[in-house]
Amino acid sequence: MQILIKTLTACLLLAGIVSETHAQIVKVKGKGQVMYKGVFRPKASDERAALELAKKNSLSRHAASFNSSRFKSYEKIEIKLMSQINDVVSDYTVVSESTDKTSKRYSVIIEASINTTFIEREIDKEEGGNRPSPAAKSSGRKLLAFVFVGREMGQRVVFNAKQEKVSLEESQSKGSENTAISEDGLSAKSESSKIKAQKTTTGGKSTKKASERSYKLFGIDSATATLNEVFTPANIRPIPAKILKVNEKPFEEALAAGKSTPGEAVSSALEVLSKSVAKIHYLMVGNLDLGLARKNQTTGSPEVSGSVNMTLYDISDGIPIPVASVGDKPFSGKGKDEEDARKAAIRMAGIEGAKRLLDQIRAQGLR
Repeated sequence: MQILIKTLTACLLLAGIVSETHAQIVKVKGKGQVMYKGVFRPKASDERAALELAKKNSLSRHAASFNSSRFKSYEKIEIKLMSQINDVVSDYTVVSESTDKTSKRYSVIIEASINTTFIEREIDKEEGGNRPSPAAKSSGRKLLAFVFVGREMGQRVVFNAKQEKVSLEESQSKGSENTAISEDGLSAKSESSKIKAQKTTTGGKSTKKASERSYKLFGIDSATATLNEVFTPANIRPIPAKILKVNEKPFEEALAAGKSTPGEAVSSALEVLSKSVAKIHYLMVGNLDLGLARKNQTTGSPEVSGSVNMTLYDISDGIPIPVASVGDKPFSGKGKDEEDARKAAIRMAGIEGAKRLLDQIRAQGLR
């Protein structure tokens, strides 16, 4: 019996570790300040109260980064999240603390680890009501086929400015000569003087040629796992469109040429998906642009930046109706080396872009 209890306890602990591993964490600073009544210094209870306020402030600062539709969803559960702040803030580090003995104020600044997975789960509960049973949840699940292609800069050639200089010089001179003869007429004295004026005019122009960039396409193998993190809790299951026999080449060619996704490509994908055995509710088309790796000016670590474009179509009625979109959303990823930063950037693009799509369809009640 004791062995069974120990085994069960170990399994529960392991489940908790696995659950925490999958939680999405965002680092946000927060500040808390209280007035204390102690004579010399704040009491432990004052410090705890300031820490509690710092955690709540970090959540408010995190929520301030939400777009309008997402913030509306957050406002509905803000009070609940504040009451469960220790679940929202999974960990923290005290950055600084100070005591002003004159005004009797104690302040603390922390760097909080915000559990965004917990927030998403609470938003999903609020938007969708009580969680359905596994059977009902499975039957109500919507399928999302996606095409997600990436383009990254291979090289960038920067040209120096071409300079043209023009110089114009003008000169003018004049002079006079005087000759004086002595009274006896036996000698003469001659004097001359010259005056020279010179004017110089300079000018010119410089012309700079636009930088030349070369790109290469790449597949985003991690897209399924990344999109699953956002859409699955909302009962939407992402599926790579190529598994369903959708031809991704037109999408890739458009991205390589720097053009928007052609309507013919979307129509062709819709035709294929309509013949699928499974009922596909949404089609998502995403383009990802990655820049060259560079060093972060503050940390010195490698950083990769870029932008992401996504469009979500509702195809449940047999026609592609755009219901949500993300246009040129900037992002960046950091890592211990360039490849690590590149992977972080790709993941950040997928997560942030998908969140915005989900927020928009939630606001429309389309989920």
